[in-house]
Amino acid sequence: MEKNPSPAETISEVSKPSYEQGPDMPSTKRRPNDVFERFKDFFKDRPTDKKVCLVLQHTPDPDAIGSALGLEWILEAEYGLQCDIFYSGQISHPQNQTEVNVLDVRLKHKDDFEVENYSTFVTVDSVPQNTGFDEIEEWHCVFDHHQFDMDLPVTDIRTCGSCSAIIWDYICHFDLDFETERGILVATALLFGVVNDTHNLLDENVSKLDLDAHSHLIAYIDRKKFHSIVHHPLPPYLFELRALAASNMVNEASILISYLGILSSKRRDALPIIADEFLRMEGVETVVVFCLIDGFIHASVRSRNSSVNVHNFCQKVFGPESSGGKSGSGGAKVPLGFLYSPEDDGEDQQKLSEFAKATITKRIIRHLSGA
Repeated sequence: MEKNPSPAETISEVSKPSYEQGPDMPSTKRRPNDVFERFKDFFKDRPTDKKVCLVLQHTPDPDAIGSALGLEWILEAEYGLQCDIFYSGQISHPQNQTEVNVLDVRLKHKDDFEVENYSTFVTVDSVPQNTGFDEIEEWHCVFDHHQFDMDLPVTDIRTCGSCSAIIWDYICHFDLDFETERGILVATALLFGVVNDTHNLLDENVSKLDLDAHSHLIAYIDRKKFHSIVHHPLPPYLFELRALAASNMVNEASILISYLGILSSKRRDALPIIADEFLRMEGVETVVVFCLIDGFIHASVRSRNSSVNVHNFCQKVFGPESSGGKSGSGGAKVPLGFLYSPEDDGEDQQKLSEFAKATITKRIIRHLSGA
């Protein structure tokens, strides 16, 4: 059996164009050495008696998980730094739960966070204001592919389809061995991060960096584990919510809106699944699926209408502090404030739910129709 090429050999090939670049494809290439030098200069002097805190978004997705595992590998292998990976919400999406279980990913919840145990604070596939870790006063690094203006000692925000591709670039720079047990696990997580966040490399935001990362990583993954993650089991409640979403649909021209009522936080990740499915409906170009969870409006937004800037739309409808997006995809988590109390009886909560449904539905239609 022929041996896979070494990372160094493959990288030399990856630096050559391995895909034809379309006219609208972001031309993001591998990073110039100055960003790697800043990375090295910063981490070489970090104290080893305290850990590095890697913080993901509120509800980590495969791109965040893969990126964090890759960065953790670099910091341990190159600098002897131990890391903990934190998040502040829930991992309720069935595919994300499967990935964490299959790859044995050790994530920690914010409830277990003690700031004094860490010397360095890093966000991965997110920016500080979107993590829910307000108690961290000084951040040191950010790695992301969502466009925000940040100025930290190490800031690497690129225009590409996935954060996993950015972290892959660092791993290749440090020439870590993907043929080791650790390397295979990281490759599996990174590849799934690239595939998931770019919708199998078909999104408009796919860059050459994503394509190169995909073509390199696929040689090293654990195919059995990758298959298990892709073909994850679906919980019964998802089918119930699909039926509810279909019965609650509101259609206005090419806009589809569905409100799922009051849900538990463990069912929040049904929203993006249903939104993705509705976007495939004939004649539908933009989808908003939303619900009420513990005093917050949660929403998933999808669009294949090139005239809809999803990020701007989310911020106009749900507010700039509570929402955001990227090409074709966005979301929101909006507090209802004093209007909601967990002590309210069921009837009062239902009235609030109906009010939120009517108000947000009208606002969505107004913004998307230009009325």
